[in-house]
Amino acid sequence: MNEKTTKSLHDLLEQLNSWQNALNLLNDFFSDKHRPVNKKKIASNYYACSQIFCAFHNDFSQALQEMEQQITELRQKEKVKY
Repeated sequence: MNEKTTKSLHDLLEQLNSWQNALNLLNDFFSDKHRPVNKKKIASNYYACSQIFCAFHNDFSQALQEMEQQITELRQKEKVKY
């Protein structure tokens, strides 16, 4: 693996790790089991959570495409070595 590939993989890992706090917020929101349900709180937080999820989904999809491309490149390089 060359330095460019290693840096690119590291960048993708950092990109995915950067979502940790946002995903924890979403997890807290969706796993709230307090009863009775505070409908006003849910309504006020729903839009923000949906925006976080949409941003994550777009970023994650892009990261998957980049990783697939890198894997393809690595496999092609391995074939050339043999």
